[in-house]
Amino acid sequence: PSVSCRDHFLVAMLVHALLVALASQGAVMHRSPTRVGASRVQMNVAWELRVAVPADSDAVAKLCKLPGPIVNSFIGSKACTVGTTLDGAVVSATLVNTFKKVKDPKLGAAGGLETNGELVKVGATKAGEAFKQATALGALKMLKQQGCAEVRCSVAATDDVTIDFYTSLGLSKEEPKDDRVKMVANLFAMNPNPKKKVEAGPVERRSPKVTEAVGEPEADQAVEAAVEEPAAETEGVKEEVTAA
Repeated sequence: PSVSCRDHFLVAMLVHALLVALASQGAVMHRSPTRVGASRVQMNVAWELRVAVPADSDAVAKLCKLPGPIVNSFIGSKACTVGTTLDGAVVSATLVNTFKKVKDPKLGAAGGLETNGELVKVGATKAGEAFKQATALGALKMLKQQGCAEVRCSVAATDDVTIDFYTSLGLSKEEPKDDRVKMVANLFAMNPNPKKKVEAGPVERRSPKVTEAVGEPEADQAVEAAVEEPAAETEGVKEEVTAA
């Protein structure tokens, strides 16, 4: 049987569509791979970094394993940073201290004084380990803003975990003395960056406003009106076609 022009046209269209599909698939397969992480959105766990308040005293004392009255003195001096969940639970804490020191021991007080900082204690829950470093960096940032020239701490020589942690903050070991290791960092030469704003206190969170829903009778009327209009237009088209 003879093949009509319409059949030729349909075959040509199918072949063209097939070629286009194959070309598109080939382009996707040969596309250069995307750099790892370039188009991925990294989801950060929501938490807050802030200065501790009196209500945090018990939680901080537990994390840092210190008596409540001692912790209260740090909190009262605004010398404690905490990491909290969005519901206010304290999961990490850092205690710091400031003191005056002569700039030049040979000159004594005549050479002037400088403010230095001390990293006293760092603690975190198991869930707060992820925020422990940022909480400590927030405390170092506060010390620098207060004009501290350097920060120091003393660690047991056998406590490798704490030594490694303080090293990650930018502190370096000095010569060991007895069973302790002193660590120090020049705050003026470093930029403690917790990558998060250190809030002055708990952040007040507002509940989202709930938009009032449309009443059921009004909603039903709106739906009926929307359905009736297209129906009327369809009837008009039918009449025109019949008349034609």
